[in-house]
Amino acid sequence: MSAPAEMPPHLVQFLLGGQTCVVATVDEKSRPMTTLMTWVVARNPQTLAVAVDTRGKALRNIRANPHVAVEVLGDDLCYGLRGTAVVEKKRQPAETIAREAMAKCRADGYKVTVLVVDGLNAPKAMIRPPSR
Repeated sequence: MSAPAEMPPHLVQFLLGGQTCVVATVDEKSRPMTTLMTWVVARNPQTLAVAVDTRGKALRNIRANPHVAVEVLGDDLCYGLRGTAVVEKKRQPAETIAREAMAKCRADGYKVTVLVVDGLNAPKAMIRPPSR
């Protein structure tokens, strides 16, 4: 088994402060579904953290079929990522998610930009690239 793929450093840097991305999941009938996610953050070159609305179909789809794709668009970059989502925490206040993100960014010496999705308790889904 080989090591998981890594995102290039400039993509990780772009995603450190949180970005809006399109996440594609698969529903119960194997149909693709896309969702605009307003808080996607690179935890490291192999892992993204995504705040997911507990009321949406995306979370239900991820729990039923963890295969996902993420489209990242920014100034001078466009990436398509594929991986497996893992629901890391069942429920967590948005303020806690924001505090964790700020602490991580500060510890790594990065500028802190935090997007609080909403006042609801949103689980975070981690997206890991598939092993090659």
